[in-house]
Amino acid sequence: MEARLQFPPDDDGVWSGPKVAQVIAEVTGVPKVWPQRGWDYLKRLEQSLQVPRPRHRKGDPEAQEAFKETPGA
Repeated sequence: MEARLQFPPDDDGVWSGPKVAQVIAEVTGVPKVWPQRGWDYLKRLEQSLQVPRPRHRKGDPEAQEAFKETPGA
């Protein structure tokens, strides 16, 4: 099971509690594994959900880059 989590999930996204729970159900043959158990398993392996930072839909990429380049900002 731990080796399976070293590779991306089938949808090429990131591992989440529900995805891990689904893999646990497939491996063990249990009909249903609650998503919380998948999250518990991720935490036990010292992994966390990796999500990119949200972007504001009205954000101006050029203004953001200019702000990053200003000294002391």
